[in-house]
Amino acid sequence: MAYICPVGVREDLCSKASNPVPSPRKVDGAAQTEPLPLEVKRVRGSLEKAILHVLWSTDQELRGQEVLDQFNRTRHEPIAYPTVMTVLKRLIEKGAVVRRKSGRAYMYRPTCGDPVGLDVRRVLKAHGEEAVARFVEQAAADPGLRTQLLTRVNEHRADCMHRS
Repeated sequence: MAYICPVGVREDLCSKASNPVPSPRKVDGAAQTEPLPLEVKRVRGSLEKAILHVLWSTDQELRGQEVLDQFNRTRHEPIAYPTVMTVLKRLIEKGAVVRRKSGRAYMYRPTCGDPVGLDVRRVLKAHGEEAVARFVEQAAADPGLRTQLLTRVNEHRADCMHRS
């Protein structure tokens, strides 16, 4: 497996374990790289995580320039606007971010509120109803987890009733 460092990240800061690139495979004598299916792709790169943290830090949608400005506020070496836009595009492809058109700009927001939400979304997308069934089995076997689950369900119901 080969490794690449994302644009804007110094090679000495790049984590090989978090940034694998599939090795080429031979098909009819030609090397081909097979992309990962979307449901198994994970948010891996340090830039992806940092940009998600910018989006998670606010309850509002942000324009690409706003993401860049907030991101660069905490860095010694700023990154360029095209780098942020590339990372946002990748996060959209992975289902971690959505965008909508607003005038001439796009507004970006995360699909989940934190890393755990992204993992849950990935598991549900990959395993669907089976993942839900296994979670319910685990909750039934653990009284503490069952209590937490019922509390969350009741809180969610109350929120839904309040919004109606």
